[in-house]
Amino acid sequence: MAVKENEKIARAEKLREEAVANEQAKRMLWLKEKARFDEMMNKRGAYLKGEKKGEKKGRIEGKMEIAKKMLDRGMTIEEIADITGLSEKEITKKVS
Repeated sequence: MAVKENEKIARAEKLREEAVANEQAKRMLWLKEKARFDEMMNKRGAYLKGEKKGEKKGRIEGKMEIAKKMLDRGMTIEEIADITGLSEKEITKKVS
């Protein structure tokens, strides 16, 4: 009877160890997936930030082209600043 009881205890201990190992494996898999997801989101955030920066730069460059044409047509820097939203300093610095 004691032998059977020891076998049951040993079997139960083995099952517990397997369950613990399985939980550890699940945890490691989850951590790896989380790390991949975090890396992907960081790259996406950097991409979106760069995209926004590029769009802003493009808008400013477009306004500067318009400002140059306005100057060529004889408009004052003050008028151009009022219409484009650029500062007089920006217009003077970049158009000259």
